[in-house]
Amino acid sequence: MSSKKPKCHASDRLITALLVQVPGATVDMLSMQLFDTVDEFLQRTSAWQIAEDIQLVEGQTEYDLAIPSGSRVVRVMALSHNGRPVPNGPLGYVVGQPSSIAIWKSPDLAMCEQPMRVISALALDPGCGGKACCDWGVPEYMWQMFHSCWLDGTLGKMFTMPSKPWSNKLQAGYHHKRFRNRMANAKHEATQGSVYAQPNWRFPQGGFVG
Repeated sequence: MSSKKPKCHASDRLITALLVQVPGATVDMLSMQLFDTVDEFLQRTSAWQIAEDIQLVEGQTEYDLAIPSGSRVVRVMALSHNGRPVPNGPLGYVVGQPSSIAIWKSPDLAMCEQPMRVISALALDPGCGGKACCDWGVPEYMWQMFHSCWLDGTLGKMFTMPSKPWSNKLQAGYHHKRFRNRMANAKHEATQGSVYAQPNWRFPQGGFVG
């Protein structure tokens, strides 16, 4: 008989906590609601960000973004070249769908000497479908950092369900409010670089300069 232990997932702790607080619910049902909660959180907060250096090619204006498996791009948070920010819009870049970016100025050889850095915010790929026993590609540290937030969001969804043994409008409102408040804090940290009391102003952004 094999003594090999089953693989643990970062989401296991959350699922266990949900099973305790929502007796009678199945793991598959909880996983689906947790998936929707995490996806909503990521879309609204931009908390899951990745940085990518893209090598420019002379004359090429459109580039694919390298997206981790199980994720999709929600928005581009920043783009820079040679240490200088590139603005969004007619003077800089536009984001294509679902995972490409186009720059208005065709790169020359001098511009190609330095890569273009792109910081993107990610959310979950709907194709994952909220499968049980899966972390959907979300980094492990995020399961720890946002445990309480995602627990509140999922409990709010579960307690909102009509005609279930665990249905509870009062508890649903309580957890929904906590979830929204925690999301607001997470969004502030994500957009301010996780720096306490970060000023809201920024230096003016220049054009696409090689």
